[in-house]
Amino acid sequence: MQMKDLPFDPMDPQRDPVYEAELEVFPRDKDKFLSLVELQAEADRILALPWFVNAYGMMEIAIKDGRGAKWSRAGGDEIHLLRVSRVKDVLVHEIIHNVVPPGAEWHGTAFCGTLLYFIGKLYGLPTKTKLRRTFKRRNVVWDKRLARFGNPNRAGKEGEV
Repeated sequence: MQMKDLPFDPMDPQRDPVYEAELEVFPRDKDKFLSLVELQAEADRILALPWFVNAYGMMEIAIKDGRGAKWSRAGGDEIHLLRVSRVKDVLVHEIIHNVVPPGAEWHGTAFCGTLLYFIGKLYGLPTKTKLRRTFKRRNVVWDKRLARFGNPNRAGKEGEV
């Protein structure tokens, strides 16, 4: 799906700049698309990482086929991924939807801060810095405490990236 296919959402004003920033940092390469089995294994790996368990607790998420939907989505204990979204960075994006505080904007400050934290943990500081700079250029706002510590209730216990 192209960005132009999605109408502007006044309830989620950062959605488009967040998607655009992610695409700039993680361009789509059809050679990097993963199968649902590979995505499930990657999700299980991420959810079992010590820093993830420390910050968010034990969690299981089932990776499902997203065919028939207009976009990939997460909710409860499932993530539905369209074929064109079956890449690691989109999986990470959707996992974050399962850990941000309830009631937070879909792509608001809590989501973006948590995204930066995850990117630092999973891809390293250079990629986190690149995404942070891309966010700044696109006027995306993020929670700086979440970007440093992940879960604000456990801030300082894991160290920062």
